[in-house]
Amino acid sequence: MNIFALGPLITSILTIVFGAFVFFRNTSVKLNRLFFLMSLCVFVWSFSYSQMYNTNNNDALALFWARIGFMGVVFIPVFSWHFIKTALRLKRRKSTGVSIYLVSCAFLIISQTDLFMKGMYHKYFWGYYPIAGPAYIFFALFFSLMFIKIVFLIFMDLQKKKELLPLEANRLKYILFGFGIAATSIVDYFQNYGFEIYPWGYLSALGWLLCMGWASIKYQLMDLTVAITRTGIFLAVYTLVLGIPFAVAFFLKNYLIGIFDLNWWMVPLALMAALATIGPYIYIYLERKAENRLLKEQKRYQDVLKQAAIGMTRVRNLRKLLDLTVHIITKIVRISYASVYLHNRETDEYVLKVGRGNKKHYLPAVAFDTALIAWLLSLRQPLIYEEIKRRVQDSPDLTYRDLEQLMYSLGASVIIPSFLEDTLLGFLVLGHKLSGNIYTPDDLNVFSVLASQAALAIENAQFYEEAKEMQEQIAQAEKMATIGTMADGLSHQINNRFYALSLIAGDT
Repeated sequence: MNIFALGPLITSILTIVFGAFVFFRNTSVKLNRLFFLMSLCVFVWSFSYSQMYNTNNNDALALFWARIGFMGVVFIPVFSWHFIKTALRLKRRKSTGVSIYLVSCAFLIISQTDLFMKGMYHKYFWGYYPIAGPAYIFFALFFSLMFIKIVFLIFMDLQKKKELLPLEANRLKYILFGFGIAATSIVDYFQNYGFEIYPWGYLSALGWLLCMGWASIKYQLMDLTVAITRTGIFLAVYTLVLGIPFAVAFFLKNYLIGIFDLNWWMVPLALMAALATIGPYIYIYLERKAENRLLKEQKRYQDVLKQAAIGMTRVRNLRKLLDLTVHIITKIVRISYASVYLHNRETDEYVLKVGRGNKKHYLPAVAFDTALIAWLLSLRQPLIYEEIKRRVQDSPDLTYRDLEQLMYSLGASVIIPSFLEDTLLGFLVLGHKLSGNIYTPDDLNVFSVLASQAALAIENAQFYEEAKEMQEQIAQAEKMATIGTMADGLSHQINNRFYALSLIAGDT
């Protein structure tokens, strides 16, 4: 087993597993289907090249695997273009799409001829590699132009959305970062012209797919800085896991042969197995350290919100409680605006009670029979605007369109329901963060806890106010009863005086 063939082989396995994971999360979503096709292309390329590297003294077999590999490579640019067009919701001309697919099919046919690959270089230090034919340069130009076009589309869309839709902009930055990783795979072209530079493009493709995959299924819950850090740590750790055994095999091969003879390859293989075993633990440790440092501010305001949630039940004035809630959220988390809607039993609608921030027009009330209330009652989970927008595109269900329009009217990036047992007392509307960052899973969990505590505090405040009002009514009734009794006694005394005067008048 060629030690250098293990890297592409492991990448191919990870790629197809991750592609299948994204695809089967929701097979009806077009983005997921396109992502799986991109993953399949990278799988075919990586697996075939691992077999090519592992070929021993057989030019024909190595050339066979090289041509199989390019059956995947030629479709990477067109599937990527289709993926980005769909992700950005850009209209595409049918003729343009057909033309690009036809060009890819033409390169697929040519890649199986000597015009594309005219032979094999006889073993670089990592194994065989194909010699470029005269048509190869045209494919390289086509790939480069498609890549530039895709990056330009992402960048232009990012400029439009970074002010109005900060969460969408964060997603685009994530995708752009993925294509930045993909750009490093350009190194794989030089070997076709005789340059002995190790082709690490399979690692670039893996990093690119990780970014694309998370952008398509979890983009609204992933901070770009954290994503870059995680990817960087992952690449650093597994570059060492794969690189150290490769270095041992390359620099110490003769020494190991002198000691272990034909079984010399077992040493770097055992080293790789050992490093692969401890690699995940190193990655988890470094990831936690890095995230604690990066998310220090986020964890600080989350702790403040948790303390605020605990102290809410002590506030008995409802108006003061609601004002305090939106004030803490907007100031501590630095949100553009926040508002609270509570259920009104008399009108059977959710009425705006308090709002704070830079939103000029608040929706005064939300009817009970709207799609928003039905959704919150059914799922009892935070509702995220970006997720609803994606579902509008992927699903013909008009419910998602109604939800999107209502959330847009509310100016909501996130809506947090506030339940007391099975009763939806109200909901909290949150605008976008002023920092442009997104709401992470930890944020949503903390806000959900805050909403639950707020429901209990609101119920207590309402009960206290109702009890206070009732006590005032009773006191008023007792006061009136006392006045009535006093008036009755006074009238009796007056009547007695008048009776005495009437007798005196009669005697007189």
